[in-house]
Amino acid sequence: MTSKFLPARELKKCYSVMGHFYDISLDGAVHLNCRSSLEILSLVNADDFRDVCRGLPDAVFIMMNPGSSRPLDKLPSSIRDIRAISDRKTFVKTRPDTTQYQVMRVMARLGWQHVRVLNLSDLREPKSSVFSSRFQSIEASHGYTAHSLFSPIRTPELTRELHRKVDAPLICAWGVSPKLESLICAAAPVLRDAGTCRGLLKVGTSDRYFHPLPTLQKDKVAWVDELCKELGRGL
Repeated sequence: MTSKFLPARELKKCYSVMGHFYDISLDGAVHLNCRSSLEILSLVNADDFRDVCRGLPDAVFIMMNPGSSRPLDKLPSSIRDIRAISDRKTFVKTRPDTTQYQVMRVMARLGWQHVRVLNLSDLREPKSSVFSSRFQSIEASHGYTAHSLFSPIRTPELTRELHRKVDAPLICAWGVSPKLESLICAAAPVLRDAGTCRGLLKVGTSDRYFHPLPTLQKDKVAWVDELCKELGRGL
């Protein structure tokens, strides 16, 4: 266990990232690039990445959306029906982003070997302001809510993704933007039914959890420190 704020170059030596990516088209016109789940694995236990991805994680993080995460390997074919993705999941090596490095720092601090990252929405968009307007436009124009794992049509998939080790925490870290209201309202009660939600709550709220990647470096360090304290595992 370490208390240092490890740089990305060191984290890359310790962890590998695998993701399930898919593309989907709406009405033959709007093309969506998506990622449904991400597995962060200790290299010590990642001899066969795909077998490990099917294992039970030490924790499940729920964040806003996949951000700038992108696959390093060739993607499988696009799908037409969102209900098919959980039956055809193919994990590929993934380029980690700065948010995932924050998760790795928590893993290093707490000695975790496997963490699963889910999101309020599968839409891949690095700019949060663009993401908010985009998912709202898609829902309004196409009536498409299945970009979210918490859409009722994806309940069987969500149930499988939330399966984890006994006492493994559910860690909410989707941010505090009011533009996420509809997504948070759909996700929060489902997660509470699945277990105790942990994370760094904004004062005066019950479901607004601070995102792992605040702007200032000192706040990035503080997020890791405070989350580890919240999880009751020390530094």
